[in-house]
Amino acid sequence: MDEAADGRRVARCDIAIVGSAIASSLLSTILAKHGLDVIVLEKDAHPQFAIGESTIPQTSLMLKALSQRYGIPEFDRLSSFEDASRTVARTCGKKSNFGFVFQRPGQPHALHECHQLGVARTNFSESHFYRQDVDSFLLQTTIRYGAKVHQRTAIKEIAFDDLGVTITTDKGFDVRARCIVDGSGYVSFLARKFGVREDPPNVRTQSRTIFTHMIDVKPFDECVMNDESGLPKLASWHSGTLHHIFREGWMWVIPFNNHPDHVNPVVSVGMQLDPRQCPKPADKDPFDEFREFIAPYPEIVRQFEHAKPIREWVSSGRLQYSSSKAAGNRWCMLSHSSGFVDPLFSRGLSNTVEVVSLMAETLLRAHRDDDFSEERLRPLDTLQRATVDWNDRLVHGAYISFRDFRLWNAWFRIWGLTQVYGVMRLAQAFLAYEASGDRSAYDLLDTPLLPGALTPNHPRVAALIQSAHGIVEGVESGQTDPGDAAEAIFDLFRAADFLPPNFAFTDPDARFGRQGLMAQLEMDHWFYDKLRAA
Repeated sequence: MDEAADGRRVARCDIAIVGSAIASSLLSTILAKHGLDVIVLEKDAHPQFAIGESTIPQTSLMLKALSQRYGIPEFDRLSSFEDASRTVARTCGKKSNFGFVFQRPGQPHALHECHQLGVARTNFSESHFYRQDVDSFLLQTTIRYGAKVHQRTAIKEIAFDDLGVTITTDKGFDVRARCIVDGSGYVSFLARKFGVREDPPNVRTQSRTIFTHMIDVKPFDECVMNDESGLPKLASWHSGTLHHIFREGWMWVIPFNNHPDHVNPVVSVGMQLDPRQCPKPADKDPFDEFREFIAPYPEIVRQFEHAKPIREWVSSGRLQYSSSKAAGNRWCMLSHSSGFVDPLFSRGLSNTVEVVSLMAETLLRAHRDDDFSEERLRPLDTLQRATVDWNDRLVHGAYISFRDFRLWNAWFRIWGLTQVYGVMRLAQAFLAYEASGDRSAYDLLDTPLLPGALTPNHPRVAALIQSAHGIVEGVESGQTDPGDAAEAIFDLFRAADFLPPNFAFTDPDARFGRQGLMAQLEMDHWFYDKLRAA
């Protein structure tokens, strides 16, 4: 460190990153690997409790793409459950499917009112990240690649000038950087400094959350009261991410103990409720609120009859937040600092890695050209605000649909369609890289047709999603009957000529994704044809 005129020590770097969770560590590792001086400032210390635990194919494939693009094999170890549990953290859980169980008070769930969509192929599965261990692994990785990490170091002030930014810490030293990245989340120092946090948030979704980690949670398969043996599920409910759907919101159940080699008895549990239907109680313990809410649902009561929280419950007000700006002269915010909608559909980690991908390349090129101007960083702002908007559209439509199973049955397919097309441009980049061996093939990821969209390179799919959302907004306003809205969405599917074969999108009676070798081969063939046409 140098010494300033006032006697304070000064640590100089190219990029200062605030926060050390998964996004910050991914970004700092890439930048350090490619020659930038990086300092990470963390006000707390690892290991840390964090949510955002469930991966989806977009998450895992983007991690693999980052690994190949930047030559960091540690990232690839997180791209499948098999590798993550063997080489990163044995505490992780396995995710073979997304399961959704529609619940009605006072009765077991109806067998025809549930969905399951597989996310696993024959050689790998998605993961339930035990974040305190995964985040610690990534922090150690970024240190190994040369980033300097200061834990238990809080920021007191940030000052900008034409040449850079000075960060005053509470540890008797300053950090002088050419650019600062804020990865501190909702409490974002930069959001407060520049007054960019929108109040109210510029999103339509409204939900609040209570969540914790628990032990002694029964697998839901042991709690169902109807015989499900004849249902063509891809896997047990316990082998994936389980969602209980209610009129007022939904609950996640994310097990880390759902495979034969598990060493972690913990299950992540969280409930999201619409505060307009279920206002936050003023003086009620969150665990009491949780137990009172599930009391009318006999199967869920069975699932949690012996469950015990192992940490304090977190109870929030409205969960959503957004920013009018996510980047400026010599500063930018990571995804979880810029905005957030809701954990439904496990898109949090996917959005995080998507933003890291563009931010890494943007900052590397800005460093090369000595240009950290607002104009140079503007694509980061465009991506993040569009990401919030598209995720809000998907989740807002789901919350409207929760009032009627017919409508949820239709909206579930909207999400299923995004799962397939969301990975298409990633697959295109992989094929280009395999054909050429040139890492510049991944430059394709930086310029999608629709930055931030659920299907970034497929405008026709995006248009279908927008049309479907307009239909469900009619239900919210009281102008459209839920059953009529459901049928109108199915009509959108029937008119589409781009539907993948993994699910019967046009058949309201279909509840489960197709399974088996023939279904997989048909899906692979369809996927290849789409990629070849692209």
